[in-house]
Amino acid sequence: MLKSYAVAPVERLPCELIQHIFLLTDMDTNLPRASPLLSRSLLDQYILLKYCERAFARPSNSNQAVNYRERLERRQRQIKAFSMNWMTWSFFSSFLIWWKERSAAADMGHLDPGQFELELSDEKRQLQARRSNLSCPWLPEIVCPLPNKLLRGPFTPEKLAFIRCLLSISNASVDWASKESVRLSTAAKVEAILERNFEAVHLLSRNRRLAKAPNLELVKFAVIEGGCDRSIVFELMTAARQWGLRRWVDVELDAWVAREIAKGNPKARWLRLKLEELRFGNYPDPKTGDYAGDGLMVKRTTQVETNAIQEL
Repeated sequence: MLKSYAVAPVERLPCELIQHIFLLTDMDTNLPRASPLLSRSLLDQYILLKYCERAFARPSNSNQAVNYRERLERRQRQIKAFSMNWMTWSFFSSFLIWWKERSAAADMGHLDPGQFELELSDEKRQLQARRSNLSCPWLPEIVCPLPNKLLRGPFTPEKLAFIRCLLSISNASVDWASKESVRLSTAAKVEAILERNFEAVHLLSRNRRLAKAPNLELVKFAVIEGGCDRSIVFELMTAARQWGLRRWVDVELDAWVAREIAKGNPKARWLRLKLEELRFGNYPDPKTGDYAGDGLMVKRTTQVETNAIQEL
């Protein structure tokens, strides 16, 4: 028999009063964690926006010692914010627009389209960010690693948009000091291959803030276990070659190619040609060996990905 739950006096207060108390406590997350009732009372859009404003606001104090302490506190607040169930791409993009409008009202600086461009499609609600080396005064300062939940599949368009946004507006990366984050980063590429998600594979293979460079083992996995999706295999090959992979000899991979060619599989003939091109020290050519009925998708490297390469 379930025990009855005794409602505490503070849980009987009106939502507005609980929200006011939360703001007076400097938005201490121990309050919503105290009970489900208090947590539900604080799931108000305005309260969540104010919490994010507190978590992502830039420091106003010029004292370095104070700034360092504030940075550590903001880091923890941001980690908590990104881990919340309500922190979705839809909410975060809405928060950026809300904050930009507030910043403009407070005259925090002119938004130069050359510095940062924000476009929101009413249909797709996808934020496209572009920035130069100059920062905008209203731009949130993200000092925490990329949240682990974004490294777990399935890699929906919304999740990929969230990742691209964080890469564009900050220097955030996977927490390489965390074994769990590194494990998730590695597993993300495998999961994207098995999903046959070309966009996710492209993003994960090109940006070193998200994952380590693809290697021959990953290419072999995409061929043998991932169904040899030509677009994904070609993407991994090109990215691995770009990141410096030069040794392309693998007995197991060659054996798979030989078996499949004997079966008349056109993918195997195409793959043999790509491997030959790579073994001669060249990049794989998207035009050679192509055949009808299985279109090859090739995506250009974005500016964010180009910057990541140049930073190495």
